[in-house]
Amino acid sequence: MKLPSTDQAVELEIIGTPWTPGPWTTGPAPHGHCRIYSEAETHAIARTYGPELNGIGICSLTSPQNAADAALIALAPEMVNVMLKLKAALTLDQESTESCKAITALITDAMCEASELIDRLVAATAKIKH
Repeated sequence: MKLPSTDQAVELEIIGTPWTPGPWTTGPAPHGHCRIYSEAETHAIARTYGPELNGIGICSLTSPQNAADAALIALAPEMVNVMLKLKAALTLDQESTESCKAITALITDAMCEASELIDRLVAATAKIKH
């Protein structure tokens, strides 16, 4: 049985969405913790503060909310992997014994990865000074 694709590069290519490959991380304070970086790039790929962003006009404004947003956004590529595994599980025939084993394996992997991501998000946001 051929499993549906769980490769985010393949999936995103199918829907025609350009993206920056992960993994993504945040940088050090005072402002890097509100920026998202990719190993594939030499500069920040996104930020959660600054002019023209959520109506904020002061570039140096980096609140705990901005840092928490950045920590969550930085997990996006890995969250896509979790969602692709769940999507693949939903597309399999639930009547077949072979498919049921594959569905169980995909869901188990996805839930373990999701649990790890939640733990990483909690650890990252716990460091943020309120």
